[in-house]
Amino acid sequence: ARLVLANVRAGCALGGVAVNYSPVEGLLEDAGRVAGVMIRHRGSKHPIAVKAACVVNAAGPWVPDVLAMDGPALKSLILSKGVHIVLARSDLKINQSCFLVADDGRPVFAIPADEVVYVGTTDTIYDGSDLTWPPVLDHEVQYLLGVVNAHFGLGLQSSEVLSSWAGLRPLIAQPGKKTTEISRKDEVWVSRKGLITIAGGKLTGYLKMAEMVVEQVVQQHTAFRNRMPARLNWFPGASQPQASETLLRSRLDSENVDPKILARLVRRYGDEAQAVLASGRELIAPGATMILGQVRWAVSHEYAHTLEDVVYRRLRTPLYEPSLSARGLARMSEIMAEMLGWDETERLRQVDQTRSRLAADLQFLNNA
Repeated sequence: ARLVLANVRAGCALGGVAVNYSPVEGLLEDAGRVAGVMIRHRGSKHPIAVKAACVVNAAGPWVPDVLAMDGPALKSLILSKGVHIVLARSDLKINQSCFLVADDGRPVFAIPADEVVYVGTTDTIYDGSDLTWPPVLDHEVQYLLGVVNAHFGLGLQSSEVLSSWAGLRPLIAQPGKKTTEISRKDEVWVSRKGLITIAGGKLTGYLKMAEMVVEQVVQQHTAFRNRMPARLNWFPGASQPQASETLLRSRLDSENVDPKILARLVRRYGDEAQAVLASGRELIAPGATMILGQVRWAVSHEYAHTLEDVVYRRLRTPLYEPSLSARGLARMSEIMAEMLGWDETERLRQVDQTRSRLAADLQFLNNA
């Protein structure tokens, strides 16, 4: 998530404009060619026309939805669901990432991160309607726990899972193959009306994928051929050259802050850690290893609009510090209310919505 945010911020630093909570509702056309999009910005009553010389469909699991606005799709996608669970490190005492193999031959990783361990992932066809929050099912949790228990001689139960999440891999369909057999290779397509689509691939190869898309944009649109590409040598938070974590932490030693908190800030924010700390060093909740400065930074520098944004997509407390998710909601919501002008009704609505989301992460316990 932080890598994605760094890319968005870098793009804006080069003159781009990022707009979140603005789903695309249709494509604009001019003389039979795609010439922009219709979006509905958060809170607006009417759609907004955004004209463009070129439109790129890089919507991941939503690629087919955008393609449907253009006409018959050139190829079809299949969605593969990957489920992860979060365990307490006190329950799974490992110090290094572990490569495990399930009975069906699938690789499963157990990765320690601070006081928790992530275990994942599954790889199954997903045909559900909720692409934003694919549900985690009990049999998927049992599958992962079974692999861990078999390798480490444990008896962990689903009730000991602290949190869970599921993601979707948008793969290019290959009829007759299981999701585990389908290539993760990315492809770029250009429709008859000029819509450029990229699908497949993995986050680890995103830079090369982006280069492929830009090359296609330049090839399709002569207006871009003589433009010099903007260059950004460093992502926000990266030093020139990149300083070691030890060096960055030494800069903050005089701040009189718990070393665990400093280490976490440096790992998450790089050389912006001091600015985050200056935004507010008060703990989000007693005993926490996250500070209120991170909440303020999420709103002021990372486009957070909702409490769910901060909890799930900026601080990611359900993954790193599950107990803090519920304990810190009130204080985090108060900070956001001050910054975004929420009244008390809106603040409480945000808290209730996030609590419901947190409860849904463990919904599989009700179906066990």
